[in-house]
Amino acid sequence: MPDTEANQRAYPQEPGQKKGLGFPIMRLVGLISLSCGAVLGVAMVRKEIWMHLLAYNLIRTLMAQAALEAGVCPRDISFKGTLQTMLAFAAAGWSCSDRRNELYASVLSDVATHRVNDRPDRIEPRAVKRRPKKTRLLNEPRTVAKAHLLYGT
Repeated sequence: MPDTEANQRAYPQEPGQKKGLGFPIMRLVGLISLSCGAVLGVAMVRKEIWMHLLAYNLIRTLMAQAALEAGVCPRDISFKGTLQTMLAFAAAGWSCSDRRNELYASVLSDVATHRVNDRPDRIEPRAVKRRPKKTRLLNEPRTVAKAHLLYGT
């Protein structure tokens, strides 16, 4: 998240970090429905996070409605495919009330065509590759580092 004074106060840095270095760390706990993937609840977040979760849940609701119409499980429909369908239909003229129901039916049928394949043998390792970085670490407060760059002090 952005390194601002307000974020530093609300979400302090790790205790092991030097003061003024690094970014604020937000910890988020969420409760997600196993049946449809919607976010049911979260702990200590800001309005921006809630807006993202609202959009996420609206997409999941659209997926659930499309699955119901097509007679499939909501988890068999692609989230990314649903987003792409919504972007394609975004400029279709939703403000025209006499076409709205027709457009919505088209969206539902198109969303239902984006299926996620069954991948029973797919597994991913729970490990992080650490590759050496060529960039230097920031070992002083950001304002001091900026002054060094600007004024050569």
